[in-house]
Amino acid sequence: MAARAAQAQVMQMTDKQYSAEDVLRPDGNPKPDKARQPSAHAESRGIPNHVSRQINPESAAEEYLGRGWSPIPVPRGDKAPRVKDWPKYVCDPSAIHTTFAASNVGVLLGERSGGLVDIDLDCPEAERLATEVLPATRAVFGRKSKPASHFLHVVDPVPKTKKFTDGNGNMLVELRSTACQTMFPGSVHPSGEHVVWNNHGDPRQVRSDELQEAVALLAAVSLIARHWPQKGSRQDTALALAGALYHAGVPGDRIPPLVEAIAIVAGDEESSARLEAAEATVTKARSNEPITGWPALAELIDQKVVDRCRKWLQAPETARFGGAGRDGGSGGGGDHPTDNGDGQRGRGRGRESYAQLLVQLAEEHVVGFFRDDDRSFATYHAGDETRRHLETGELRRKPFKDLLRTLFYDRHQTPPGSQAVQDAIDVLDARTQARGEQIATHTRVAPGDNVVYIDVCHNQWLAVEITPQTWTVRDQVAAKFVRRRGMTRLPLPAPGGSIDLLRPFLNVTKDDWVLVVAWLLAALRPHGPYPILVLSGEPGACKSTASCMLRNLVDPSRVPLRAEPREPRDFVIAAENSWILAFDNLSHLPPWLADGLCRIATGGGFGTRELYSDADERLFWAARPIILNGISDFASRSDLIDRSLCVNLPQVSKSQRRAESELWAAFNAARPRILGGLYEALSAALDNWLNVSLPTLPRMADFARWVTAAEPGLGWPPGTFSQAYAQNAQAASQFALENSPIFRPLVDFIIGKNSWKGTASDLLDELNQSRAVSLKAKQSKFWPETAAYLGTLLQRIAPNLREAGFTAQAGRTGRSRWWELAAPNAVSRGGAAQQALGQAAGGAGK
Repeated sequence: MAARAAQAQVMQMTDKQYSAEDVLRPDGNPKPDKARQPSAHAESRGIPNHVSRQINPESAAEEYLGRGWSPIPVPRGDKAPRVKDWPKYVCDPSAIHTTFAASNVGVLLGERSGGLVDIDLDCPEAERLATEVLPATRAVFGRKSKPASHFLHVVDPVPKTKKFTDGNGNMLVELRSTACQTMFPGSVHPSGEHVVWNNHGDPRQVRSDELQEAVALLAAVSLIARHWPQKGSRQDTALALAGALYHAGVPGDRIPPLVEAIAIVAGDEESSARLEAAEATVTKARSNEPITGWPALAELIDQKVVDRCRKWLQAPETARFGGAGRDGGSGGGGDHPTDNGDGQRGRGRGRESYAQLLVQLAEEHVVGFFRDDDRSFATYHAGDETRRHLETGELRRKPFKDLLRTLFYDRHQTPPGSQAVQDAIDVLDARTQARGEQIATHTRVAPGDNVVYIDVCHNQWLAVEITPQTWTVRDQVAAKFVRRRGMTRLPLPAPGGSIDLLRPFLNVTKDDWVLVVAWLLAALRPHGPYPILVLSGEPGACKSTASCMLRNLVDPSRVPLRAEPREPRDFVIAAENSWILAFDNLSHLPPWLADGLCRIATGGGFGTRELYSDADERLFWAARPIILNGISDFASRSDLIDRSLCVNLPQVSKSQRRAESELWAAFNAARPRILGGLYEALSAALDNWLNVSLPTLPRMADFARWVTAAEPGLGWPPGTFSQAYAQNAQAASQFALENSPIFRPLVDFIIGKNSWKGTASDLLDELNQSRAVSLKAKQSKFWPETAAYLGTLLQRIAPNLREAGFTAQAGRTGRSRWWELAAPNAVSRGGAAQQALGQAAGGAGK
């Protein structure tokens, strides 16, 4: 047909800009002026306005990894990976240039890439109709012969992969998700065509049901366009199709332009007449007048085709007369608002849009809107009429959106479209950012005026209020708590409890028990710094069990322990969505993670690119309590150890072992009284905080003062914690020295020299030439090869050297940085130096 030939001509204009109007013109010829200018309509619907330049696979893989996607190499000339067990493939960022240098770039879809879903348009009808049906997106790509054949969206929850065929094995549309991969720009199709971006922006975030319904509708209308009848019955087909779509629940205002587009794609020269026929059908349906539908369409096209479409759309088998589409109620009565599915005013209806009504409902039910930096929140009434309570939620998160949908359906007896909800949220967010009061939000623990609030995560939003006099469970507190996914409920505390009830459940020594209780007290303090609790021990020492129990007393979660994060972004997200960070079974801490743990223990800021954004940055500042556990000595860096409480769990004998179900049942039964005792200690800390004065301030001094202030509430003699903390710090300092690759050679060198002063470069040269340093040490893979790295190692252990009695001072003269090192009391090999060496290294042999 002439129209299809013209469409092929348009689709081959890869060096020109085009729009939806160009593709869907009834005569098939693009307007000359629009063929050269970007279309505003195309931009709003997510249509590719241009064809981007080719990009090399290495750069593409780096970009996709930075977007939070999971790239995978695909051999040139092929469309499938040859990597073993490829759905579980993890890209190594450091090996991108070698991995992708001579390959195509695939992207693992679904859960592996943050919910990224690819709508693969395998037939020309689907490609031309996609912008009328699919949610708008700014991430579209393809190849020269099919330049807009892949539409990307981000979906939560992630749907399953689904394929739509025409009944003869020919693919129409495919929703590609988890366990699938797609060849992305940066690749060369087996046909020899380059895969390129047509709209190189961000995928649209949509709900799973919304996208699945849209893909099913696209498959159905594509199949109908393929079987559009010859002249003589097209007007009746348009009438029947409009009625069928209306009965299938397609919003009435979307039906006429969709029928017109189907006619154009099918080469129907009288597409405007089909538009008028569809408008007449929708008008009749809204007036509760009889209309045709699926049975009539089956007579005009083909029964098998109609059955397939009806199944995809989950439409009723027989036609209903005067039925309710999504915009109408029963017969489109005058009390119902109009909506075309995206929150816009209906054609000529003059009624308020769904989005406007959603905004009005929000303003009726919300007690107050406020902002916390660049995020908008609302406090609103929730619950049934008998048990009303206040909740706080972020406007752009699912609970608040679900509230709007529920309120709308209760009021109008019809669900709002997803775009209407999004438009309403956009308006409320903009208003809040412009006019809302700045109020801090909190996760699990919040401060007050000499008060601590703890969110119980009860469905009635109860919280514990702890004052210097007592603790009380309240149904409403001043703090603005927000709930994150995965948070679970704390039991209500019981009076008359004691923290000592926890002792039988933890496999720790008497001295380490003080440190564990101190960590719990710190974890319930609204302000940092927070010590890092490091649990180590042999296999079977109950490290993971202890970690879970401690977290369940402060911040229980559906996932109490997690593996180490793979990248800084995962670490920041975990910190933002949890109060306690608990990492299980660690064997090694990469440098970036050790640095991140140090920053977040004492309080630090993090910045990461906003997901699916090219320029926006997400800023986050926090201090969080942390639990780490593992078998080996994974926490060896001195700066990390200085912030840690290191607890070694002894081996559990066979006679001491208990069934896990029995252990947890006993723990959960005791937990309310344990919490009651813990909150009593917190109350004592609040009461005594201002009266505590330590003779000398250790590292993390506020933490030490806080636990010391709680000692009366724990029944501990004065100084119990200070003594245990000092012993732990001394042991940690020794451990840091023992694990430094330069400590033993450096001490041997210093004792041999008695004292030394010079630059790090001079020191490295002398150490490499010194006979006091063993050849084995110099050949170690951990031995510093550069003066800069040696300087870094010196800075890390300098405090520990000084603790052992050595002199370790850095200074600067002009541009030169120097170090001054000396043995204790500046004596020679024997005496105090050897004694200090033995103390610092814990008596380790040379």
